[in-house]
Amino acid sequence: MQLLRGRRRPVAAQHLADRMSVSVRTVYRDTDERVGMGAAIDGSAAPKDLRDKIGEIGLWAQRPRVPATAGGIDLGVVREAVRCERRLVVAYRDAAGAATEREVWPIALGHFDGARVVAAWSATEA
Repeated sequence: MQLLRGRRRPVAAQHLADRMSVSVRTVYRDTDERVGMGAAIDGSAAPKDLRDKIGEIGLWAQRPRVPATAGGIDLGVVREAVRCERRLVVAYRDAAGAATEREVWPIALGHFDGARVVAAWSATEA
């Protein structure tokens, strides 16, 4: 998804496969799985006769509807913590509305229709 995000033009499945060191078939399978999970990805394979003329198959992701600083949180900081395997301290309100703080190891940042989800392992004992 990160290779698709922010692009205005379609990206060839072969290009994605080369960048991720996987097969084109894997790109299609993974794309189908992500679409099934709610990711907004549009794309299709061209018919064989067009494929010979075009030479590439286009895939692209829609631009996120939530800004990169959604809710006052800089998602770049979260992405960097995931990539560099660094802990974050997050402050939030629990279900009862009480302010709380937790130290977490972020594992992934998910992008869904109109929402961002951080998957994280708590480093603070509950």
